[in-house]
Amino acid sequence: MEELAEVRLHKKTLDILGLPDRPFPVPIDALELVIAEHEEFFAHLLLHGLQLEAQSGTADWLANESLIDKLLDYITPPDDRVTLTGEGEEWFVECGPVDLKHAEQVTIQRGLQVIASITDSGKGPLCLAAYRPLDAKSVRSILSLARKPHPIHGVSMRRNSWEYALDASHGMGNHYASDRGEAYLSYWAHGVGISNDGSLVPEWATQRDLAARPAARVLIELGVYQMFSKGPP
Repeated sequence: MEELAEVRLHKKTLDILGLPDRPFPVPIDALELVIAEHEEFFAHLLLHGLQLEAQSGTADWLANESLIDKLLDYITPPDDRVTLTGEGEEWFVECGPVDLKHAEQVTIQRGLQVIASITDSGKGPLCLAAYRPLDAKSVRSILSLARKPHPIHGVSMRRNSWEYALDASHGMGNHYASDRGEAYLSYWAHGVGISNDGSLVPEWATQRDLAARPAARVLIELGVYQMFSKGPP
């Protein structure tokens, strides 16, 4: 896990970014270089620090959500498109609507909150919708599940990313992560809040009408994490 330092920002910077006066976590390895050579990425660094801080099972992750959204307001260029694709060297995802009520899907959950949902787009890449800001573990889960298949070996010996996502959602590690208060994967065969026998699961059924976050913001979250997880820009 990356080591974090706490920084306090000047009032002018706080006002520009719309942030409260409080310490902010930043990855130590990236801080010096960003300040010295890549100052334009400082807001991105703050966002990544909040992603990292929020991933711990003991973190007050809900308190970080409004801060992440403030930084995304500043970072994300205007883009009203409902569906966008994002791609890195090893991953590819289509960010757009997911049918929470009916589609077979793998969700990222935390506590009793649906963080994001992933389905098979039928076109190769996974389809992703996010409903809350993404902590670092949620981002890693998305980038791992959305890996580009090897032409021979597929994704971890599965034919494609969707088959791999189905396997990953049934792993015992998800139960342990849930117990620790971290993000975890869950499988819904008939839509969120519908059990395998067709009955409603009340605490999850109430989230079947969640509105997806704008695709552009979600892709920025993924990109910022990847930017700094590979080292400073």
